[in-house]
Amino acid sequence: MSGSFLLDTNIVIPILEKEEEINLKTKLSLELLREAAGSFAKKESVHDESSLFGITDGKAVGTYFEHKFQRYLHGKYTYIEGSSAICIC
Repeated sequence: MSGSFLLDTNIVIPILEKEEEINLKTKLSLELLREAAGSFAKKESVHDESSLFGITDGKAVGTYFEHKFQRYLHGKYTYIEGSSAICIC
């Protein structure tokens, strides 16, 4: 805890920082990862990504979508983030 709020001389209520807040997200499982990947791919396939127009570096495109997928997952699930070189644990 990073701080506290003195409510009364006998009662102290902790103040939680963002990273300390209670996490109500679902733990990512392999099945949920598969579903999320399908949903993400379907969503991404229906619009043009103008920031990628003219890019010929496949690695840069892959990294772009990897980071975007990680943000998508973090919005819904708890998991230990890896990378394509490591893993999603």
